[in-house]
Amino acid sequence: MTERINLTPAQQQQALNRSEQSVKQEPQKRNQIQYQLKQVIGKGSYGVVYKAINRKTQKLVAIKEVHYENDDELTDIMSEIDLLKNLNHINIVKYHGFIQKSHNLYIILEYCSHGSLKNYISRGNGLPESKAKVYVKQTLNGLNYLHEQGVIHRDIKAANLLLDSNNVVKLADFGVSTKVNTMTMAMTLAGSLNWMAPEIIGNRGASTLSDIWSLGATVLEVLTGNPPFYNLVDINIYYAIENDAFIPPSFISKEAQDFLSTCFQKNMYQRPTAAQLLRHKWVAGESPANKLELFKESNNEMDFQWDHDFKEPLHDPSLANPSSQHTSVPTSYLPSLAKTRVNYSSASSVSSSSLVTTVTGSSESKTHGDPSTPHRSMHRTAANVEWAKGILDNLGKGTVRLTSDVLSILFENLDGEDISQSIIHLLRDSSNENMIISLFEYDKKFNFGNLKKKFISMGGVPSVLEYNNIIEQFFLKDNYKVLIQCGILYRTHILKDSITLELAYKFLDIVDSPQFWCQWCSKHVKVPNLIANLTNKSTQSIVLKLSSFPEASSWFPKQFIENILKLPPTTEQPMYTIFKALTSILIQLHNSTAAEIVAATPSKVPTTTAPSMELPEAFLPWILGFFEDSKFCDEENSYVWKYYMSVIYHATHLNRLLLNQLLNNTNFINLILRLLTTRAKSLQLLHVPLSIVMEISTELTEFHPVLVELSLHFLRSHEEFIVGGLEILLNSLQFALHDTTKFISHPDSLAIEFPSGSSGKPSVLLTYRDLVEPFFRIKENNLEFGNFITKFMKICLLTPLAFISFKIFSHSSFNERLTAFFMLYRNSLLIQIDLLKFVKLIIARSLEYLSTLKERDLSAEVVIKKRLEVMMDFLDRNWNHQIEGQVGCDSILIHQLCNDIKSFATASPSSFAIPSVRRQQSKSRFNLSLQNDAFDIPDRT
Repeated sequence: MTERINLTPAQQQQALNRSEQSVKQEPQKRNQIQYQLKQVIGKGSYGVVYKAINRKTQKLVAIKEVHYENDDELTDIMSEIDLLKNLNHINIVKYHGFIQKSHNLYIILEYCSHGSLKNYISRGNGLPESKAKVYVKQTLNGLNYLHEQGVIHRDIKAANLLLDSNNVVKLADFGVSTKVNTMTMAMTLAGSLNWMAPEIIGNRGASTLSDIWSLGATVLEVLTGNPPFYNLVDINIYYAIENDAFIPPSFISKEAQDFLSTCFQKNMYQRPTAAQLLRHKWVAGESPANKLELFKESNNEMDFQWDHDFKEPLHDPSLANPSSQHTSVPTSYLPSLAKTRVNYSSASSVSSSSLVTTVTGSSESKTHGDPSTPHRSMHRTAANVEWAKGILDNLGKGTVRLTSDVLSILFENLDGEDISQSIIHLLRDSSNENMIISLFEYDKKFNFGNLKKKFISMGGVPSVLEYNNIIEQFFLKDNYKVLIQCGILYRTHILKDSITLELAYKFLDIVDSPQFWCQWCSKHVKVPNLIANLTNKSTQSIVLKLSSFPEASSWFPKQFIENILKLPPTTEQPMYTIFKALTSILIQLHNSTAAEIVAATPSKVPTTTAPSMELPEAFLPWILGFFEDSKFCDEENSYVWKYYMSVIYHATHLNRLLLNQLLNNTNFINLILRLLTTRAKSLQLLHVPLSIVMEISTELTEFHPVLVELSLHFLRSHEEFIVGGLEILLNSLQFALHDTTKFISHPDSLAIEFPSGSSGKPSVLLTYRDLVEPFFRIKENNLEFGNFITKFMKICLLTPLAFISFKIFSHSSFNERLTAFFMLYRNSLLIQIDLLKFVKLIIARSLEYLSTLKERDLSAEVVIKKRLEVMMDFLDRNWNHQIEGQVGCDSILIHQLCNDIKSFATASPSSFAIPSVRRQQSKSRFNLSLQNDAFDIPDRT
């Protein structure tokens, strides 16, 4: 391939400086560079990547070949080149230029000879932390540089971290990267699913902080061998990333756990930057010795036994047990030792000081050490061999008892092939099982399993398939693949349940098709046996896999639910596994129901759609029955609570009757209140209960004061629960405030009291602080800020709550707070319009409140006037074309809202009355429309 190469601006400038005189005299000549493609080394975002050589310099490069059909596709490809050509960092793959030929574009990049970091990680086995930290720190350096340039990589994962010949990390594959400025976010969905941040999956836009989430997923991949949620199907991955709390693996260090937790913050604004992570103690604490691990040569078995082919066969049977300790060897025996083969068990188990030594010319070999080790007191002579063969021939005839001495004679004088042949013969009679177990036990303890290896190589495994004890003790753990190859999977009718379940677990690791595995399980794995063995780790894994695989949805969910309902709802059950499996099952049932609704034609969609598998009637009493167990309510395992609440949440989507039962369940309400009061320990557990209570509040048919109590607790809790608490409060107040019998106003204390309606229960008191404090506590960059403003406006519109608006507007930090809101969202026209509507409403309701006072409050009117003056000054200055990123400068609606707000400065409080705010009532609820600024300012004449 010979084409002209387009150089980067820096390279063009260098060439210009070198030939400045010749440029003046004649047109600049472009270098003709020939590249020879060697082999395919991978696939990038848009095309194939080749290893190539520059024929002129003989240097290796990587060339990405990209095919495009039209100019639009070419523009997309050039965007990657525009990013690359301006980047210059040791941890970013270097760009050398590009060649255009027909409808192909060849991007010339730095060649990374060691491939990707993913190649160094085997599935399920990550790297040691000492090595991982070196790669992570280099990745962070590259990310920090990218983010300083305003670039979001958007596809950070081990496969896109390349290693050069010096094991230096190079960030690569910029096919989905985006150049942004500091005030904008990329709004396209791109990247790899398991590594995606919640805001990308939720289509809320990506920022440089989205790369931090992906980095955390990559660190987890490097440490464990798998990315987050690797064992879930796509639809469950979407849900898990957005809703599940991340709990770091327990086997990694505390510093690594903290590093991952900071990366996996749902709110991207709470994640640290790459620069901050470089100062994290897990990365910053890296020692120079850790870097040397990358260059340490491996001492594998082949290198350790380099002289294996030059050694003579073993003749002395006394050398069969190298684990014994021996006395040192006199120098007079060295010539004899040179002719004797010495065995090593392995490089890791035998040190140089424990080599086996022998004394030639004596009648015995001396062994010392473990007293349980049989003494081997004879050499392999012809007589001893004949004696051992006689013993072997009489096995199974009832004339030989296999004592340790007899076993020692057999193993010292006979080859493994002879003993294996005898075992295969003995297996024809089941009465010999104990004898065969003794042979394998001795082999395992004193012969390093060499007999079993010979037995397998001679094809003896099919003969043990009917012997459960032999399979379980000697073959199931390490030789399950051989068992499967010999057809054991279709002999489960004669196997113990524990063996069948262990085989099912191990079979999943080697089979490529989940569908085939699920089909096999449907025929050979009995669900009652799974339930009975749920304390076993392998069984738990099987249950969780079957509950999450769609391929098992036709049979497993129904059988599983039917069988667990037979269990009492107590803490004696393995609750974590049960609840997690139920969560996966209910999610699939809900998704299948939604799919049926979408697939149905409009004429066929019923008003109430039932799921493809309805929950049994006994399910709701059973799941709520756990609340009756006092030990369960005191459960401290956060995993149990997390999935228990998830079960309830998803069950409510399949049976809405559960919502009313939950509302009337005192234990459920008390549990949420207890979780809310413990705060720090249960913060991550409150998201699902909050969603459940929100669902309950949307299905109300009458007022329940307990919901107001719950909403106030959520509002007082962590900032991320404020919006949910507002929604619960709003839905409850819309029932209560239109009926004066449901509440008692306390104008002097600016509070509203809601009687409990039953004796013994205290009233619920809503004070102005309960709403004013959250307004000033919520952060400007909260992901749900727009939703917060909308719900807060609806609450402020409720007739008895005018004092809330007054307290907010008269607050000393009001103007500062609103200014911060406007500045942060100056590039969002919709949010700025909502903010102006909110300001207009707050001022109108504040003046309305002042007009209802029995006595005129002059000091309050002065405060309101000062707030208005500051607000008017801000409105005059804010919508200015000179402010960078400011939108709405030419918006008619924004200017109209500003004029409406300014008009309040000329109005007296008495000109505002309750009818000035227009409301519509429908079915005893307020139907509040804020989309078109649903309140009017009275005319002032």
